Amino acid sequence: MLSVPTYETTLACGIAADRKIPAAWLTPVLTIDHVAAVLQRATEPTLLVGGTADKLWDSRIAASLGHDVLEVPSADHGLELADDAAGSVDVLRQAVSRLDRFIGSLGR
Repeated sequence: MLSVPTYETTLACGIAADRKIPAAWLTPVLTIDHVAAVLQRATEPTLLVGGTADKLWDSRIAASLGHDVLEVPSADHGLELADDAAGSVDVLRQAVSRLDRFIGSLGR
């Protein structure tokens, strides 16, 4: 299972797809055509987590890829809510909970 949260590592989605590795991508850069194309061909379980205030996230593309998606309203690329520390902690809880369920589903 590959889980990576940074900008540059989104480009590694091709490795996960080529090697048929289940993967969770936190704030994937869906605005890069290559990334969206690679995620489209990924056949193993894949989780995408992003926020609607992230300029590098595209809700339409995320929904079209056929993967498990957690989209957080108003969250930015750091999965944070502007001027809302408590809300940002709740976003982190949501992301960790979804990651936990995703990882747990891989053994079945």
